[in-house]
Amino acid sequence: MNSDIKILVLEDEILLAKDLQGKLEDFGYHVEHVRSGEETLKAFQKDIPDLAVLDIEVEGEMDGLEIGSYITNTYGTPIIYLTQFKDLQTFQKAKKAKPVSYLTKPVNLWDLIRAIELSLEHAAIATNVEEKNYVLSKAIYLKSEEQHFEKVSIDDIYYLKAAGAYTEIHTTTKTFIFSDNISYFEKKLMAPQLMRVHRSWMINVNRVDSIDKSNLVVHDEKIPVGKSYKKTVQATFKLIS
Repeated sequence: MNSDIKILVLEDEILLAKDLQGKLEDFGYHVEHVRSGEETLKAFQKDIPDLAVLDIEVEGEMDGLEIGSYITNTYGTPIIYLTQFKDLQTFQKAKKAKPVSYLTKPVNLWDLIRAIELSLEHAAIATNVEEKNYVLSKAIYLKSEEQHFEKVSIDDIYYLKAAGAYTEIHTTTKTFIFSDNISYFEKKLMAPQLMRVHRSWMINVNRVDSIDKSNLVVHDEKIPVGKSYKKTVQATFKLIS
């Protein structure tokens, strides 16, 4: 059985989504259904799935292509795209997110199952051969100036800041400095609450004190929101005016 495998399905056509969810659950997968890019982001921040099945054409501020690119760059979660379009232009755009498969509607169930199984198998192989990191679900071990590894709760991280070729990790107790760029940490940490908001900044979404059109304030630090990240930020935070 595949009950430990969690699949997120982004599909705004309710009947199609329920049918797809039911069939995948019949195969033993745990399936979560969302209807928009915004709901997808919130689902990832709660719990990162093993695989995402994304319809390219969905309603909302962010389409499946934008969501797919964000998921790939932030979490590295395998993606399967679904689309009703068969044109080359859509396919070329979808390739940028490096999906494991690209299926056209109406979806053949066995094609989808094969794509899922192959994707999960490749992910498992990659995990086994990858260098092991000292990362727990709620904590990481950071090397301090004293040259030993300190346990730091993810919740205690305020933000990460790029400083030239170095990255500063600011926490509730101290600042750690590493000779790796911020993209390295974005890929390595893969913590749902840590979000890239600028080419030089990552923030803990639970540590944001205030928001305006162009900035976030975290622990008295005014952090700019990059143009390419604005949709993601707007979709993440519930803003009530």
